[in-house]
Amino acid sequence: MEEPKPLNLWWAAPAAIFLVLLLLTLFVDETRTHTEVGTSFDPGNSGYRAAYLLLEQLGYPVRRLRRLEGTTQEVRWLLSPRMREREKAQEHDLASLRHWVERGGRLLLATENAALLNALGIHATLQKDANPDRIDEVALDGRKLHLKGGTVVLHLNGFHGPRWLSVDDKPLVSIHSRGAGEIWVLHYPEMFTNQLVRQSDNAVVLCRLAETTLAGRSGKIAIDEYFHGMRDRPGVFELLFTPPVLWITLLGLGLLALLVWHNLPRFGVLRPLPPRTRRSKEEFLDAMGTLLHRKGDYGHAYQVVRDALVRELAAQLGFPGDTDPAVIAAAAAQRRQLNQDQLCLYLTAKKPPGGTGPQAFVRALAELEAIRDDFYALPHAR
Repeated sequence: MEEPKPLNLWWAAPAAIFLVLLLLTLFVDETRTHTEVGTSFDPGNSGYRAAYLLLEQLGYPVRRLRRLEGTTQEVRWLLSPRMREREKAQEHDLASLRHWVERGGRLLLATENAALLNALGIHATLQKDANPDRIDEVALDGRKLHLKGGTVVLHLNGFHGPRWLSVDDKPLVSIHSRGAGEIWVLHYPEMFTNQLVRQSDNAVVLCRLAETTLAGRSGKIAIDEYFHGMRDRPGVFELLFTPPVLWITLLGLGLLALLVWHNLPRFGVLRPLPPRTRRSKEEFLDAMGTLLHRKGDYGHAYQVVRDALVRELAAQLGFPGDTDPAVIAAAAAQRRQLNQDQLCLYLTAKKPPGGTGPQAFVRALAELEAIRDDFYALPHAR
């Protein structure tokens, strides 16, 4: 029987290394905790940690965003962003931000950087408030709320577009359409900082603004930290499944699956081993008869059969194997009441008693078979 071939598992080692590397990337956390000035981690006066924690504890869907791109179903809050030092990198970031807004994103912008506003197509001027301790009134849902705006006020000359709340007939938040999206500009960019959010009704305005910007959106409020330098680099696992590398990864996984399917055993019931090929008794006898006919040595063949019968009778009668066949014939005839002369003739002859031809050989074999049958037959059966 042919032995099964061993499995060729040359691909197992590189495939295992590839999978281990992918698993390791899941446990590698490149997230770094920063307390940069002006971020939602910053507990200082100019940070937004209090605003973030307030929204989070009140159950608003809020998270920190450390990527340049995001889903358009989220509302992006860009609070006191910092511009990158390199001009090309800055232009790339602003172009990506504009593209995100034009695809349907909603951006809330609070900044004191006039160049950033101009880059987004909003022409405004920033002025220092002569009375920074002044408290303004706004009407919201039939209530009068007091807010403290801080030291900087943004002015838009000739703006007649939509707004959210007004302070002395000037917008608190102006809404600018860009493609399918909107940019909401906060005209008091300091009012939600840690220093001011707890004063007057600024916290109430913050929550109402969160509800308004989330209207019609299924995502969360994403506090942008990317423009503060807190950027998450994509890991190996994410890069492998991001176009255009995604197609190469899928091709590699497909080839790996094909190799596994080709080399591993199939599922299902185990197939039995093929039976061993053995010749039948008839084929064996035919082969021996053909050899005997070609050789013609019937005398030697008769001696082989006769000696086998003599040894069998000697064992049954309790004689040693080298006992004289005549003695065995006499004892067998006496025990089983057989013809002693016939037994002695066939057990001691060195060739078929009837002649040397094939017919005499066959008759002699038949006589030996009859002697054996009579020896083992029961007394009442004879």
